[in-house]
Amino acid sequence: MSKAFTGLVVQILIQEGRLRQGDDIITYLPEMRLNFRENLLP
Repeated sequence: MSKAFTGLVVQILIQEGRLRQGDDIITYLPEMRLNFRENLLP
């Protein structure tokens, strides 16, 4: 899943009221946790 696609989905969920901007996205997309951390580590 690309970052652009993920951003679009998150924006749509916020507009639909299913997701608040302050919510922890890891709660909704737990499989992204490892990918996110792996990409941040040098």
